[in-house]
Amino acid sequence: MKHLLTLVLCLTVAGLTFAANTAMVMQTGDDNDATVTQEDANNTHTATITQTGSENQAVVEQTADAWGAGAEAEITQVGNLNYAESLNRSGYHANDNAYITQMGDENKAYQLFTTGKAWNDTDGIIVQIGNRNRARQKWGIIATDYSSKLTAEQVGDENYSYQKSGRNGNNGDVYQLGCYNDAWQILGARTNTADTDQIGDSNYAFISIWGNSNSATASQTGDGHIANISVIGNNNSSTVTQSP
Repeated sequence: MKHLLTLVLCLTVAGLTFAANTAMVMQTGDDNDATVTQEDANNTHTATITQTGSENQAVVEQTADAWGAGAEAEITQVGNLNYAESLNRSGYHANDNAYITQMGDENKAYQLFTTGKAWNDTDGIIVQIGNRNRARQKWGIIATDYSSKLTAEQVGDENYSYQKSGRNGNNGDVYQLGCYNDAWQILGARTNTADTDQIGDSNYAFISIWGNSNSATASQTGDGHIANISVIGNNNSSTVTQSP
């Protein structure tokens, strides 16, 4: 039996006084759905979803536009064939964070930030332990500036990671431990850093950069590696290290 849980949290606050919206969902079993929507642009938001079982779906959607009104989303799933999604549509402020942790096989995680300018310390982190998992996260049409970071960590075989970062001063990190993994990173604008570390056999790392003063590093330990770094622009740095 499928269980559906949807939370919509809206709160109106006048002036520059920020309140906090908090939602927590815990589900045990298979084929469950959980959706948290936090829409008030003037408040800080916190959403936590924990699911134990298989074929579950968790979605968090947050909007916060005012200075000082940040958002944090955390999704944890234990089981197989699960899907987790975090959508952040915040504006001109700092400290919007989203975390997804999945333990099991054939899970999928997706995080999207469409912030105007999240000036500092905006992080997107996906951790997956298991095989044949998929991790995707990116900055949207209006990207973010300064000190923001996307991180994907995968332990297992045949995993796939994709990260896209734009604008200035951002970091992208991918760590994969296992065999036959794929890692893609795309950077735009300037002073961005992309690091990919793969430990295992027959791994693939692809990094694409356009803009100026960016840095790309791929480190691969194991046999039969392929690292492809494409750079368009000036004063960029690319490093590939491969060892048996």
